[in-house]
Amino acid sequence: MEAPTKEVQSTITIQKTTTIVENGHEEEQVLTQTETNTWQIKEEIPTARRWKKPSDSMAMVQGLFSQGVTPREILGHLLPGHTMPNDMTNEIAIQLIMSLVYERRSRDKLPEYNTFKDAVELFRKSKNILILTGAGVSVACGIPDFRSKNGIYARLHKDFPELPDPSSMFDIDFFKKNPAPFYNFAREIFPGQFTPSLSHMFIKFLEESGKLLRNYTQNIDTLEKIAGIQKVIECHGSFSKSTCLSCKNEVDSEEIREDVLAQKISYCKKCKTGIMKPNIVFFGEDLGDDFHEQISEDIDKVDLLVVIGSSLKVQPVALIPFNIDPDVPQILINRELLPHYQSDIKLLGNCDDIILALSMAIGGEIKDEMVQELHKRVITTSNLETECQCLSTDEFKELIDQPATKRSRIDEENASENMAALWESNYVPVETKLPSNSYLLVPPNINVFKGAEYFYDRDLNSFVRKVGSATPRSCSPCGDDDEDSSSGSSESSDDGPTRCGSLPPNAKIVPQDDDEEDFEPLSELTKRGESCPPPMIDSETEYDPEDLM
Repeated sequence: MEAPTKEVQSTITIQKTTTIVENGHEEEQVLTQTETNTWQIKEEIPTARRWKKPSDSMAMVQGLFSQGVTPREILGHLLPGHTMPNDMTNEIAIQLIMSLVYERRSRDKLPEYNTFKDAVELFRKSKNILILTGAGVSVACGIPDFRSKNGIYARLHKDFPELPDPSSMFDIDFFKKNPAPFYNFAREIFPGQFTPSLSHMFIKFLEESGKLLRNYTQNIDTLEKIAGIQKVIECHGSFSKSTCLSCKNEVDSEEIREDVLAQKISYCKKCKTGIMKPNIVFFGEDLGDDFHEQISEDIDKVDLLVVIGSSLKVQPVALIPFNIDPDVPQILINRELLPHYQSDIKLLGNCDDIILALSMAIGGEIKDEMVQELHKRVITTSNLETECQCLSTDEFKELIDQPATKRSRIDEENASENMAALWESNYVPVETKLPSNSYLLVPPNINVFKGAEYFYDRDLNSFVRKVGSATPRSCSPCGDDDEDSSSGSSESSDDGPTRCGSLPPNAKIVPQDDDEEDFEPLSELTKRGESCPPPMIDSETEYDPEDLM
């Protein structure tokens, strides 16, 4: 049976400036050209891709791309009557399309799962655990993450100011033009320099005990395979193989090791001119059918989803938590909260520390395997035998030994410096006050361990996810839609967003859903002429919409 079709019509208006010479005088005139096009698109999604459950608008965009419609023409349909700059690049047009049709997915929290002990019981009883890992599981190995304050993107921004955006290092078109930033970075995570973390080994232990359904890793460091994990999907590829961009000659990445470690661009030894690219998925490349087919099967089998060390900002992998059965419990293990992701249990802190506490509490084979691993690493286990103690918010506040400094005592001569110091002193990093082998439970479901980026605001007598954070009125004081602050409430007004925590008097409050907006405003993007690929998509080279969902 042939797939049904739908007629789509779009109108695009383009302005061009031309110079006319009349009677010896030059005069600029703006010419406006309007084009109207109609397409028949198939309303069908390939079987292997259906797990992503795209929105109607994204399905429409997919159909247009498959018919060869250009990004500019699609914008004409999405923004009828709007005039687009004549020099707008395809990259900017794609990012605009994403900002218009992208949906922030959501899920409802399961109220029966909240605490660290609940997480332990889930690990004990679950038989098909799907684990989604990000850069956070490799930080303990000495590999820097990407999006933190001191991560790879922040450093690249300083070292390579010509990058339109730090993530452009992983844009396939930018790599073809200038592979230097990538080769500057590649040395830091090239295989053979690192040992798997305790988090990697924990996943291996789950596999050996018959509990692991699959490990979907966003990392490209190959540490999962070094740890011996068999049921692993390297969603974004890895450094294990490299391919010439010109002649497609594929080699083991050991052949380019010397160049990578010397931070030199590696060229193909066969054709002599082609640039060697490790087989990792760049922005602008597809993840491939292997990933889509496997996740299509696994989402029907999973009975527990665990996200470890991921910001869940790169699609389509970031869509996995939103496309499994809503009754399947989900656990987040991460240093910070993810405001766009509603997990049932939040375990905040250093991934390895939390994994270690879980292993000891789960007991049985998992505990025995972890103890043996610690002995191999010459790590003492005597203090791990005692049960991890849970602190209530009231117990935690008793540990804070000094009250907030009164604002009325500011020295007028150094008012600015003193105000900044007073403002910062209002925030207590929770991890600095936690006793050894303990964690804080902020009801209903935030469990805070050592290493967490989570703060207590003395002024508001509440807990916040970042210093001086500001959130829309619809968000709770803790900056996460599902959180309840332990006490205190944030003030709101009709003409501005809620202040989340104490802000200095001159602080500018910008309403945001997340620490970093994934897409820039339409007005700003249309002004820019440089290429700036969207950090949320993995579309195929010919703008195939399969991974724009």
